[in-house]
Amino acid sequence: MNKFLVALCAIAFSFSSACADRMASKNVQAFEEGESEKPVKVQRGADTEDRSFGYWLRYGTEQEKKGRHDNAKEAFKKAVMLDPGSAEAHYRLGRAYRNLGNVKYAIRAFEEAVRIAPGMEEAYYSLATLYQELGSEKQALGAYQNVVRIDPHNAAAYYNLGQIYLSMHLKKEAKEAFLNAVKNKPDFAEAHYGLGTVYVMFNNIAAAIEEYKILVDLDRGLAYRLFGKIYE
Repeated sequence: MNKFLVALCAIAFSFSSACADRMASKNVQAFEEGESEKPVKVQRGADTEDRSFGYWLRYGTEQEKKGRHDNAKEAFKKAVMLDPGSAEAHYRLGRAYRNLGNVKYAIRAFEEAVRIAPGMEEAYYSLATLYQELGSEKQALGAYQNVVRIDPHNAAAYYNLGQIYLSMHLKKEAKEAFLNAVKNKPDFAEAHYGLGTVYVMFNNIAAAIEEYKILVDLDRGLAYRLFGKIYE
């Protein structure tokens, strides 16, 4: 009887060891294939870069491209923590907040970016558009002025300056801004429409009609709107 029990225990132990070996092998395979029961969050590249500033900047950019803005935000926050003096990291963090609809923190990040790098055109432009959306015209005006200071050929910034000047009833400044916009982008229909509108305000009908003629080829809808202003 004792011999039978010993043999039975030996068989059970052997079976248990074999099962354990098979389970261990399966778990290793699952982990290698990314199919373990409890997935482990492993960041690509972390093993070689030890999650450095450069890693988080690249990872955040990758997540942003995929539309994973929460992940991008967290990655850029880590980059900023590792290098608070990086204007690029602050700028990208601002973009992530903007994509998430958090205007307050987006502005904060963009402002820090331009404080560190006063020549960072894209950060000034992002700041300007946010201020404009909020109706903060004076702050938007200052930001757009910095954009054209850095890049005198930025037609979009000139156009937005023209829009703000118009809303502030500064006709002369608006005309100059729209002129610069069409000078740098001759097919900029909205800027031609803005310029034509200013000419109407100055009662310069001949110049307004010239803008109408240009718009007929660029955007008939805007051309008809301008014509309505000329002969309303």
